[in-house]
Amino acid sequence: MVTIFYDSLCPVCLTEVKFLKQFNQDGSVAFVDITEAGFAPGAYDRNIEDFIGTIHGITEEGELITGMPVFRSVYRALGLGWMMNWTGWPGLKPVVDRAYKLFCRIRPKLSKFENCGDRCRI
Repeated sequence: MVTIFYDSLCPVCLTEVKFLKQFNQDGSVAFVDITEAGFAPGAYDRNIEDFIGTIHGITEEGELITGMPVFRSVYRALGLGWMMNWTGWPGLKPVVDRAYKLFCRIRPKLSKFENCGDRCRI
């Protein structure tokens, strides 16, 4: 099983998670909401700002991963790997990975609507 950590108070994040959950019929992906009272980021040697600042996940092998590798793992586990495979191609991978890091910096601006508010500031 692959695990993805998400912030349900972020509209951008929640939209992606809702999309992914549609394809999780067999439970191959665990979705963990970092806003839940029982979530303990210290169990992963991280703080809550780390989890808010970029996507985190756990591979089937139990490795904690961040950034685009999370999406590649989750999409693969859901049988949608074909949608993300191109992001791992040798010539494109570094560009896509950097673009995601840039996206993480502007995500709070994209999330300024709805209920995200101060929570999405990095």
